[in-house]
Amino acid sequence: MPDGQVETDAGFSPAEDQPAIAAPDAGASADAGATAEAEPEEAIDAEEGTTEDNEAEAPDPAAVKAVIDGKVFAAVANTASGEVGRTTRFHYRQDGRMIWAEYSGGAVVRGYLVGTRDGDRLDFRYSHLNINLQTANGVCASKLEVLDDGSIRLHETWQWESRPERGTSVVEEIPARS
Repeated sequence: MPDGQVETDAGFSPAEDQPAIAAPDAGASADAGATAEAEPEEAIDAEEGTTEDNEAEAPDPAAVKAVIDGKVFAAVANTASGEVGRTTRFHYRQDGRMIWAEYSGGAVVRGYLVGTRDGDRLDFRYSHLNINLQTANGVCASKLEVLDDGSIRLHETWQWESRPERGTSVVEEIPARS
């Protein structure tokens, strides 16, 4: 497989959907496959900006105020055992503390997530159908970050419930078209 590309469990060809840049695998099983090296100028560390004591850090006021309702996000980094790729789009909604999204693209035919928001943190469960018509589900905790240009980045830590792997990913807001 060429450098910077990973094979996913869905079996899609990298030409069909460029996977998000492989992030270090956070505790995936030994047979989940090796993570490929990403090109340095494109690499985004899925653990960037995290510390051991994240729980004790005060939330960023800009992230707490950030609006996710109606925003569209795309993956920019993912652990090799994930099925989300660069063409997967997440369409987020929010009503008070409730959040939900529909997502699809690449190896994901149709997916849904539902959960809650508390300040700069999202906690949700996700379930989707992949291109092999296999269902997959899990749980995710995301931390919001507001970038210099005002767009939103989500740092995600997820765990499959339908199989043993876990990992990290980064998704970023896609600017609205005028």
